[in-house]
Amino acid sequence: MIRLKLSWINFYRSYFNLIVKPEQMYFENLRGKQIFIPKGLTLLQAARALKEKTESYEVSPHMDEEISKNLRSADEDYTQLIAIKVKGRSKNNLVFLSKEITLLEGLIFQLRHFFTEGKFFSKRIICAGTEGFGGTNPVIVIVKKKLTVEFIK
Repeated sequence: MIRLKLSWINFYRSYFNLIVKPEQMYFENLRGKQIFIPKGLTLLQAARALKEKTESYEVSPHMDEEISKNLRSADEDYTQLIAIKVKGRSKNNLVFLSKEITLLEGLIFQLRHFFTEGKFFSKRIICAGTEGFGGTNPVIVIVKKKLTVEFIK
């Protein structure tokens, strides 16, 4: 557990210049991917880190305003288990869906995977835990090593 916390501390220091302390994090002994979101982290911060660190993302200056509803927010530090399942295939690329994942969590999940593995996790992740205006769900899409966010109904 200590190594996991140290890895998250290094991630947030390297990608966000944030100081995160081990006592802020709580990880359960569960199978699956768990992500840590520090208090106050915004979509715009995640988008900027993606652009700076992966040279792959065009930042929308209105990212935080484009979202009308989230299952969770970064009002407090939290850890989230990401239960991802394969929904289908799109041109031989797996499409992952998590009913619990928000757009912020999805962006951090992709960025963290890039930080640890040197590549993005999947070509498409549907973030059903977030709604844009008009009831649309954001989808994190990777095309030619470039990450973007699209909204679908």
